[in-house]
Amino acid sequence: MTKLLKNVKWILLPFTIIAFLLFVNAVTDSTGISSDEEGLMYGAWILVIVNVCLFVFNKKWQKTIDNWM
Repeated sequence: MTKLLKNVKWILLPFTIIAFLLFVNAVTDSTGISSDEEGLMYGAWILVIVNVCLFVFNKKWQKTIDNWM
């Protein structure tokens, strides 16, 4: 479990890229973001923020996992 939590940034990275590409595709179509695509927009931005934070605060995340387990 510890190894999985320590590598969660690499596990989330493909999902983040896919969600963000789907978001870019939804934004650039002729209708823009419709009400049913808002969830995709929020999900993509949340994944980007979480993934960036995991990369930036990697040492703190590793230390937190070590202390918790």
